[in-house]
Amino acid sequence: MVALPPRDTPETRQKTLEIFAAAIERVAGGPTDVSRIVRKAAETGQRPDIDAAKRRFDKLSPGERRKIGGVAKDLAEEMRQGAKVVRIVENVAADEELSLELIWPR
Repeated sequence: MVALPPRDTPETRQKTLEIFAAAIERVAGGPTDVSRIVRKAAETGQRPDIDAAKRRFDKLSPGERRKIGGVAKDLAEEMRQGAKVVRIVENVAADEELSLELIWPR
């Protein structure tokens, strides 16, 4: 499993584990034992659950782990782009003088 980011907080740890669970499910075509264990670790944030998720993920073949890692990276990028759009929309909504043409010119 990919190392957690340097600014490891409960929120970033939870989001990272949720992304990995979603990536596992996307690669597998649905929920699996591994994705359920990773989701449980995301939900509880408890060290024993995180360690169990890491051990189970590490038992996957290197090819599976690489594929899941690539999908997780894509999902994280989609989320990052989505967060940017949300911030832009919030800023536009908060400022009556701004126009959507600033974002999508004609």
